[in-house]
This record gives sequence, C-alpha cells and structure tokens, in this order.
Amino acid sequence: MTHTPPPAKPLDPPPDPATPPSRAVIGAEIRRARKVAGLSAQVASKLLGQTDVKKVYRWETGERIPSFPIALQMAKIYRCHPDQLSPALSAFYDGQIAKRTEDIERWRKKDPAFRNTPNGRRANWLIEQQQPAREGE
Repeated sequence: MTHTPPPAKPLDPPPDPATPPSRAVIGAEIRRARKVAGLSAQVASKLLGQTDVKKVYRWETGERIPSFPIALQMAKIYRCHPDQLSPALSAFYDGQIAKRTEDIERWRKKDPAFRNTPNGRRANWLIEQQQPAREGE
C-alpha cells in the first residue's frame, strides 16, 4: 500500500496594506521586543513610568494600543528603533496619520457637512496648533 501525501495547503494571501493590523499582532510584537530586551513586565512598567503592570499586559495582549509617546519610550527602553518595536504598530500609526491628514484636507476645502463632526473639530484644532501665534495676543 502506498502512502499519498495530503493535499498542499494554499499559501496565505499577502497582507492587504489597506487593512489595519490586528491588535493581537501588535501586542505580540511589543511583548517580543520586551523579551528580547531581557526585561520583565514589572521592570518595563516601572521604566515606562506606569504605576500598574496591568497596562503593560494590556498592551502586550492587544487589549489596548499604546499612545505614540509611550511607544517611542518603549523603543528607547527596549533598545530598538520604533519601527522594529512593532512593524504592525508603525503601520497602525501611519494609518492614523493618513486619516488625520485627510480630515485636515477636508476641513481646508470647507466641506460644511464635515466641519461640525468630531473629526472636523479635531482637524480645526490641529490647524490652529500649526499656525504661528499672532503679535499682541
């Protein structure tokens, strides 16, 4: 009797760049970076200025996404470039930046349906922050 091999599994399709990375992938990459740095979650939380180690666990499980300043601090503490900390997190932030850029452009085009939405008000705030302070104010 001859043995026939099982049919080959199809290869996973390449990730779609338009699809945001999953939180679980981001968390796993952050955890891997911490482990490579040789730090425990408790030590990492103290170095990150967090009072509770649960925040680190929430980032590492993907329950929460760390803020951009925290991600930069993580990269420094874990001794890696921010893009190496988590490529998926970098892609997430790139998507957020692109979204905010689109919001600002819509606001600048004076789209009345957009201006009074939460994103429109946020775009207005961002534009105001970019403008230099006027004399006498």
